Amino acid sequence: MDTKKAKKAYDILGALLRQARNSAGLTQDDVAASLNVDRRHYGRIESGQSKISVVRLIEVCQVFGVNPGDIVTRLYEASNYEN
Repeated sequence: MDTKKAKKAYDILGALLRQARNSAGLTQDDVAASLNVDRRHYGRIESGQSKISVVRLIEVCQVFGVNPGDIVTRLYEASNYEN
């Protein structure tokens, strides 16, 4: 995957996580505390500035009460990866 596509994917993933967090009624502080990370670090994930591992994505989705597969499906659809 080229750098431009990767940046787009992380930007979209961050937006999806922000939507899920807002739907769950949580703040970035709430999520960061649940994950035992600094709020700024979590904020960089939502802004697409920091990468997120699959394990961390699963943990974040557990905090929100959403299925990680749903987030990945939405990411795939939004990123137009289908040829």
